[in-house]
Amino acid sequence: TIALFTSETPSGWVVGQTYGVYKDPAAVATDFGVDSNSYAMAVAIFAQTPNPIGTGGYLVIIPLEVAETVREAIIRIGDSVFYYAVLIDNELADSDPTEFASLVSALQAAGKLFGYASSDINDLNPGSPLDLVRQASEYRGRMFYYGDPLLNGAALQQTQIFAAAYLGRGLCVDFSGVGTAITMHGKALVGITPDQTIGQTQLELAGTAGIDVYVSIAGIPSVFTSGANQWFDQVYNDDWFAQALQVAGFNYLMPIAFKIPQTEEGMNGLKNAYRRVCE
Repeated sequence: TIALFTSETPSGWVVGQTYGVYKDPAAVATDFGVDSNSYAMAVAIFAQTPNPIGTGGYLVIIPLEVAETVREAIIRIGDSVFYYAVLIDNELADSDPTEFASLVSALQAAGKLFGYASSDINDLNPGSPLDLVRQASEYRGRMFYYGDPLLNGAALQQTQIFAAAYLGRGLCVDFSGVGTAITMHGKALVGITPDQTIGQTQLELAGTAGIDVYVSIAGIPSVFTSGANQWFDQVYNDDWFAQALQVAGFNYLMPIAFKIPQTEEGMNGLKNAYRRVCE
């Protein structure tokens, strides 16, 4: 599940509506227009094969109010809709690095994954706003660099389309299956061309800073990932595992018809609920 916090204004929403849930880009086009950043990012998410829809996911779009920050919008929305990953439609690290750092820190503490892309090649250097995320070990802040323009209709800040495509491909694990976990390293992204601004020097800088990029390796378009700020799949799978244990335990402890006995039988039932997640 992915939440996109956008500065764009939808049309046709009912009075008082604060978010919309989408499972295809056509509905986003209806509400935000085909030239909007929201539509372009929705296309990137849903174009990936596989993508989150195949595992029960969805896209939530949350328009920002006037002069509202993403952090303030997160508080305003509260628990009214569930989402795990977060996208924004601007390059906040360049326009407001202090607010960017505060947003990454807040999402880390909240257990939310943050996918963010920069088009500033200087952000690969040590001490950049993206490198500071690695230095702070804020591993839920997944930092990307994409220097080539994405000419697919978005009016502004097209770099975030790369972040949307990345999360669309990465957040597609079928955790009910066996052997279904994936790594993002080497994956191809539908609709994204390899970045021509990346050379060997830039690739090494990205690896040191924990920033993922999209390059051509032996002519094959591939995500090149770094474990400097943990691996994407390590973070995602660990968060799923922790949440799945919580849900399994809650479901066992909160039946309607009877009370769980405080005996070996009751404890074994709880442990078995956890074991099924581990298996």
